[in-house]
Amino acid sequence: MSERKIGQNGSMKRRLLVIYLLTAAFGIACMGRIVHLSQFSKEFKNCVDESAGEVVVDSNCNCIIRENKLTPLRGEIFDDMGRILVSNNSVFDVVLDGRYLKYKPGNIKRDSLYLTDNEKISWEDHARLREVVKSLAREFYDHFSDRYPFSLDYYERKFREAILNHKNVTILSSKRSNPRQRVTSDDTSFIKSLPIFNSRKIKAASFPVDLQRIMPYGELAKRTLGTFDYSTNKKSGLEASFDYVLAGDPGSRKYLLYRKIRVPIEGKIDPTDGQNIQTTINLDIQYIVYQALMDKLLENNAQWGTAVVMETKTGEIKAITNLTRKGKEGNYYYTEQFNYALRHECEPGSTFKLASLLAYLEKTPNDTTPTYLLCGCEIINHFGGKKFQKCYDSDSQGSTHRLGTAAEIFQRSYNEATATLIFRTYPNFKSYLNELRKMGILDSIKTQLGTIPPPTIRQKATDRRTYYSTTFGAGFNIAPIQTLTYYNAIANNGKMVKPLFVKSITDKDGIVKIYDTEVLHEQICSPYTVERAQKYLRSVVTSPVGTARKYAKFPVEFAGKTGTRDIWDPETKTYLKSRNSASFCGYFPYDNPRYTVIVYLYNITRMSGEAVDVFANIAQQIMNIENFASLKEFPVSQRIPSEKKEIKKIEVNKENWQTQLLGLDPSTAIFELSRLGYSAKVEGKGIVKRIEKINGKKVKLVLGAR
Repeated sequence: MSERKIGQNGSMKRRLLVIYLLTAAFGIACMGRIVHLSQFSKEFKNCVDESAGEVVVDSNCNCIIRENKLTPLRGEIFDDMGRILVSNNSVFDVVLDGRYLKYKPGNIKRDSLYLTDNEKISWEDHARLREVVKSLAREFYDHFSDRYPFSLDYYERKFREAILNHKNVTILSSKRSNPRQRVTSDDTSFIKSLPIFNSRKIKAASFPVDLQRIMPYGELAKRTLGTFDYSTNKKSGLEASFDYVLAGDPGSRKYLLYRKIRVPIEGKIDPTDGQNIQTTINLDIQYIVYQALMDKLLENNAQWGTAVVMETKTGEIKAITNLTRKGKEGNYYYTEQFNYALRHECEPGSTFKLASLLAYLEKTPNDTTPTYLLCGCEIINHFGGKKFQKCYDSDSQGSTHRLGTAAEIFQRSYNEATATLIFRTYPNFKSYLNELRKMGILDSIKTQLGTIPPPTIRQKATDRRTYYSTTFGAGFNIAPIQTLTYYNAIANNGKMVKPLFVKSITDKDGIVKIYDTEVLHEQICSPYTVERAQKYLRSVVTSPVGTARKYAKFPVEFAGKTGTRDIWDPETKTYLKSRNSASFCGYFPYDNPRYTVIVYLYNITRMSGEAVDVFANIAQQIMNIENFASLKEFPVSQRIPSEKKEIKKIEVNKENWQTQLLGLDPSTAIFELSRLGYSAKVEGKGIVKRIEKINGKKVKLVLGAR
């Protein structure tokens, strides 16, 4: 080795030794200073702990202990199949700091605008700079125009301010109030591929992050799931009632601020993330209910509507939809705003006649004798000594000026006649209410979404008119879910169960707590009364004079009761004869009830048949996705009866089945395939979008949105 190389190596070793010694000396000096501060500095020992609570800090104090709260990640909400209904999502703002594009640290001017690490434009080339502004504006407009209402000019103005005027500009902000107007991680990946934003040399772009709650399925059960805002801590629905589960426990990290130098302090407490809740809601059923209710509300221009599906045996709420009309005339839309199902918004109408029927049957072993005037002319008005003379025919089959059975009164839904049989059975209002109270119909219900007060019946009233109107569901309000609960008891052979919204609490290790079905009353009335009441409810559909007779031959056999009620106008203090609330509550399949459903449409011109349409639509679609076999004995290609147009029967044969089955409900497609000797596997939800042959006589039906 040459003497020159030996000399170079020696020089390098000396330099490294010097660097090492300087580094070691600096480290020793830092450690000494820390020890000095902690052990000898009076100023450090007298440091003010601002995190201790009500401490007033002197603005001249150079030694302050502060605490940063560490926010835990909020738990997620799932449906009964483990699909996410509510989750956390990081959303971003898009900020471009034009000052940093023009100036280096120390206010030193740059001579060029860097588009990428290798491409730049002189600040004097104004034409190309304007092209860059227009190009970026066009990219943003094309990418975000379906979500943000901003014009191309808006984006050009923002980029001019940032690039040409060298200002710090927020191009886009994620809106907490509008789930559509949010910048996601997918958006930021796209933005970082654009000129200026993809430069690693000049990092003028930033994406301030915000954590927000998202609902991947939009409006589905939105009001029941509730809302939560990380910034304001405002919450509603299950987000509020299960906040103690979802919230988790915050952590903290203390630090020493000494002469504006931030020094971390040991003792960090990590946050504990919130636990998850699994609801009883089934996403597929929820979609069916939402769409069926939405279609009927739009058709009738209703003010609002609600529909709830309860699993008969367990009380689990499988779907709950509450829609309110918004917008201007000619451009209405519906959104989840209030939980009408749990609110006392209006009178129940004739659906309450089931309660009166139960009270009547409990005291009447023989209910088959025609002993009641159908028009109710025997009811005496105690205010004037006059009789009710309002006698009318609900259809063309016979006069109401005759005696009829309790069953016919219930099927035809006569108000005066209903009051007649109750007046004969119970001597006064108090005795009638006591019977309803024994059955739990007048109780409040404590649910996982809060306590629902009892019906607003004037229970201490002594006037005959209150007694009269109560028997057929007028003059008081009741929450639809309370009506659903006692109807469900009849479907459940007399056992009343509490509505259940949450099945379990889970964390990363598994199930923490399970919520079982809670029985409110083992038997709300005698088994004999329940058996007869079930037949009465079925006869509303099957009887030639029943108010739901339109569905007597419907593929899904169901039972229930209709309700139509004039709506009360608080301004004029009168009932609006031309505007109705229409409802239907019932259960299906009739021979082995699986679900109980209530539908309520408010402020429409038509009557209860509209609510029955929604119920039947929901029932058939649920059977389509859950129990194909039970429908095969029926002509499942039959759709919901319509008075407006005839349904053309689909002819499927060996030559055309691959095209004719497209667009059908899965149950219809499976029925037709089985008729042709094929077996089918179903994938997805909705209607048949694609058919794939597997082998031989096996095919796969790929479903998609309608």
